[in-house]
Amino acid sequence: MLSMLALLMMMAEPNAFYVATYVDVQLNSTNDGVALIKQYREATRREKGNSGVDVVQEIGRPYHFVITELWKDHGAVSIEAEGDSQ
Repeated sequence: MLSMLALLMMMAEPNAFYVATYVDVQLNSTNDGVALIKQYREATRREKGNSGVDVVQEIGRPYHFVITELWKDHGAVSIEAEGDSQ
């Protein structure tokens, strides 16, 4: 079954910009890592120009995550990144 983000990617605009981030957390801090990644996901979903965010946790390595983001275009990612640095 395809994730919602995978479906969005297939229907995306030609200028869409994709970001994949791989995150490992300390094994004994996995629950804290999950909470922080969920906060990031929810905050990113509210950003202007964001079309979707999906987080996958690996079954065999529960401390390993992949965050995939779909943005309207590269400019939307740049604006979001500038906001984080201020």
